Amino acid sequence: MKDNTVLIYAVTLIGIALLSYILWNLDYSEQATEESIVENQLFCGTISSYPSPSTLLEEEGNYLFKANCAACHRMYKRATGPALFESMKKFSSDSLLLFYLKKDKLVGEYGAPCISFPSLTYKDAEALRAYINLYTD
Repeated sequence: MKDNTVLIYAVTLIGIALLSYILWNLDYSEQATEESIVENQLFCGTISSYPSPSTLLEEEGNYLFKANCAACHRMYKRATGPALFESMKKFSSDSLLLFYLKKDKLVGEYGAPCISFPSLTYKDAEALRAYINLYTD
């Protein structure tokens, strides 16, 4: 039994040494050639399948979404707030969206307050709509 344990340890050690050698000699200098892959790269080399903002208005909407909305909302599933791809159907114009975002509102089963954004401008609402429409179209 003791001989098998020594053999298992020896094979494991050789495997670790071989893996270390392979990883040490990998060439990491090759860069991705497609711009879309680099733009959609998240972390640890994973790639996002979600669309990336292509216009300045969509970029601004992305920033506004991450700064103001992402804590409570997701695009396709309910979080603290509703999924946005369904909610945007309620607002037929940017001015209606802006009105909704600026007012105080109670939501949920117990009438929990939803954050209002009184400092948002019409251009901000337009940018948010452009960004969210990337996911709904």
